[in-house]
Amino acid sequence: MDWYSIVKFLHVVSAILWVGGGFVLFLLGVLAERAGNIQDKLQAMRASGELGGRFFAPMSMLTLIFGLIMCGFWVGFSDLWIIIGLVGYAT
Repeated sequence: MDWYSIVKFLHVVSAILWVGGGFVLFLLGVLAERAGNIQDKLQAMRASGELGGRFFAPMSMLTLIFGLIMCGFWVGFSDLWIIIGLVGYAT
């Protein structure tokens, strides 16, 4: 297994965890909305804050870093899908 395959694997795994973390944040928001009392809403909001800061943000940064490593050393920044991904991340 070469370095490119390892970096690509890490990029894909971190992207899957990033999207999965976003999905879990969405589910926590739905649970907070459906909660009957204020304590359940606050608990769901607290959990989403914890997950967002400790998991969602680091996974997005790792996805970007591994993608930039792949582009910088092997692929380059000329492909359209790379530009679209960087613009999407910036927004």
